[in-house]
Amino acid sequence: MKRQFLIPMILGLLIVIGGAACGNPTGPMPTGVATPGSDGHYAVGQQAHIGTYVVTVKRVINRTDIDGVLPNDGMRFLVLDLVIQNLDTNNARMSPAAQFIVLDKSGTEFPMDGDVTPKTDLTSPSLPQTIPALGSIHGEIAFQVPANESNGFLLSFSPSFLMSLFSHGQTITFDLG
Repeated sequence: MKRQFLIPMILGLLIVIGGAACGNPTGPMPTGVATPGSDGHYAVGQQAHIGTYVVTVKRVINRTDIDGVLPNDGMRFLVLDLVIQNLDTNNARMSPAAQFIVLDKSGTEFPMDGDVTPKTDLTSPSLPQTIPALGSIHGEIAFQVPANESNGFLLSFSPSFLMSLFSHGQTITFDLG
């Protein structure tokens, strides 16, 4: 008899947690938010809105090393300069390694390289992991991709692991050229 109530109670709790995780975008919607192209992808420089975030890939930088650190054999660094805006009235925690992934044309995934700290200039440090309420962060993340593939990479962003469970894997994708 107790089991009959346990499953609905757990499902109800998950729905409440999922709703809370989605956030409450109470801030003003920024101007300049783009719509994706016919392929469903955003371009570098466009602002993409998802959940309580507005994500912009400012630029894409190809590197053969980062501060003297070399990529694995046959690979190169793909450094992305990002701006992420939080539309929520609460601080947002980021986990870039879990939320960003680069894919090639065939769908092969290349995870973020957390062992390097890209600094292509003094204005773009590593991407911070906390976005202030109604604020934004600016920084860089790096991926190792095949050196012989010059273009066709995509960046996929999922607002959070928990949110993706409740929004059926909602993501945004940028065409990195």
